[in-house]
Amino acid sequence: MKRNGSRISVLMMAFILLLSLLTFNDILGITVVEGGTQTQIKQAAPKLDLPVKSQQVETLKSAIDQLVEQGKMTEAQMLKFLSYIKEQPGKEPIRMAVEEGVITKKQARALAELLGVGPEENEENLPDEENTDDVNTASSYPIVDTGQTEFYNNSAKTITQETGDLFYGQDANYSGFQASYTDNGDGTITDNVTGLMWEQGFSLCNFDEVQSYANACTTGGYDDWRIPTIKELYSLIDFSGNQGTGEQSAKTTPEDAVPFIDTGYFEFEYPDDGVKRYIDAQYISATEYVSTTMNGTATFFGVNFADGRIKGYPQEPGNRGSSGQYYIRLVRGDTDYGINLFVDNGDGTVTDEATELMWSQVDSGDDGFDMSAFTNDNGSLNWQEALEFAENAEYAGYDDWRLPNAKELQSILDYARSPDTTNSAAIDPVFECSQIFNEASQVDYPFFWTSTSFNPGKDAAILCFGRALGYFSIQGNDAEFMDVHGAGCQRTDPKIGSASYGNGPQGDVRRVYNYVRLVRDAN
Repeated sequence: MKRNGSRISVLMMAFILLLSLLTFNDILGITVVEGGTQTQIKQAAPKLDLPVKSQQVETLKSAIDQLVEQGKMTEAQMLKFLSYIKEQPGKEPIRMAVEEGVITKKQARALAELLGVGPEENEENLPDEENTDDVNTASSYPIVDTGQTEFYNNSAKTITQETGDLFYGQDANYSGFQASYTDNGDGTITDNVTGLMWEQGFSLCNFDEVQSYANACTTGGYDDWRIPTIKELYSLIDFSGNQGTGEQSAKTTPEDAVPFIDTGYFEFEYPDDGVKRYIDAQYISATEYVSTTMNGTATFFGVNFADGRIKGYPQEPGNRGSSGQYYIRLVRGDTDYGINLFVDNGDGTVTDEATELMWSQVDSGDDGFDMSAFTNDNGSLNWQEALEFAENAEYAGYDDWRLPNAKELQSILDYARSPDTTNSAAIDPVFECSQIFNEASQVDYPFFWTSTSFNPGKDAAILCFGRALGYFSIQGNDAEFMDVHGAGCQRTDPKIGSASYGNGPQGDVRRVYNYVRLVRDAN
C-alpha cells in the first residue's frame, strides 16, 4: 500500500524543529509548555487524545525527540507525523495517525509513556494494528515486504491458499512492512520504512568510477550521498515484477516485462543502446565479493531490477556499450541499516534484534528433523515440500515457524564470508549450516528456498549460502563448474523437476531440491 507523505522538504522541517517551543506549538495548534500548569495540560490533552495523569509532562516535541533517539521512530517518520498533526483538522490526532498508518500502535504507546501516561490507560483509545504494519517500529533493520500479493502453485498463479491447502505458507500468506515512499519533490525519495533517502533517478558508470560519482553528487542539495550496500539496495526490490517472456539474450524488451522496482516513485529504464540485453539493468552496490567469480575475477554484488536477482558482477569495465556498463542509484541516511544484532537464545534459536526475527539455529539438514515424509532424507526439499516442512515444524517449543521470504532470508547473509575465504557458508557463525558436496565434488553449502515465487510461477527465489555454481566456458576453454555469481547471490530454481546445469548465460546449476532455514516473528 503506497501513501504519499508531506512534500515539505526535510530541510524546512528540520528548521522548524529548531525553532522555539512556541513556534512548535503554533504548528501543532496546541498549548503545551515545559513545566506547564495543569490547566495547560488539560487544554492539550483533548488534542493529544490522552487522559491527564500528571502535573509535569514532557512536551510533545521532547517526546518525539526521545522516540527518535531511542530508535523507536525514524527521522522520516517523525517528519511525516508532524506534518500529519499539522494538517489534522479534528480531535484525536494520535488515534487517527495510527489508523492512517502514520505511526504504529507501539509508537503511540511509547508516546503516551513519555507524556507521563501509562499505555494501559490509553489502550482503548488506540485502534488495532491489523493495518499498521507498513510503518517501521523499533527495529533498526526493518525488512520491507517483497510486494508479492498473488498466489502460485508449482507452475502458475493460483487461487488464494488457506491453512491446509497444498501451497499454504507462501509469501502472499504473510505480510510485513509494506513499502511506503515519499516523493520529496527535489529529486529524492524517502523510504518511510527504512528511513533511507534515495536518488529518484539513476546514472550509468563503471564500477571504478562510482565512488567519484558519489563524492560529486549534490542531488536535492545534499552532499553526503554514498554507494548503497547490497542489503540497502535489495530493500528496494519489488517481487510484483516480471522478467517477461523474452529470451534472456534479447535486446528488445518484451511487452509483459515489469520492473522489479516501484516505478511510481523511482525512475527506471530497460537498456536500448543496441548493445546490452534488455535484462542488463544491474545496479552497483558497495558490497564486494570476498572471493572471486569466473575463476579469478574481482567481483561486486549488484541488484538487477530487470530480472529480479542479486548476482556478482565483474569490477573491470566491460564492453557492453560506451554509455557505461552498470547503473547506480545513491543513498543517504542511516549507515546502520543492514547490520544484524544476533542473540543466541541457548535453545536452538537465534534472534536478530535488528530485524525482530527469530531463526532456527540449524537448517533442514540437521539430524534433529524427521524427514521421512519427504522425497529425500538429507534435508533437501522441493518448493512445495519446503512450504509443508516449515508450516508444520515444531521446533524449540514454537509451532508458528514459516518459510522466509526472499528479503527476510537475504537479511541473514554475511557478505564477509564465503567457502573460499573463510571455509564457511556466507552466514554468521552463530548459525549452523549443512555441508554438501557440490557438482564439482567440492565441500560446499546449500542453496536455500524462500517463500517468494518468481512470476509467472515455475520458479521460486533461492539464496546461495555457498558457491553459486555455473557450468561455464571462459575464452573458448572447455566448460567447467565454477562460482559464477558469488556466495550471497539470489537466483531462482524450478519448483519441481530434476537437477540440471548449463542454464542461462552463465550456465547456472539448478538443484530443485534445496534446504530450509525456519523463521518466525520474535515478538
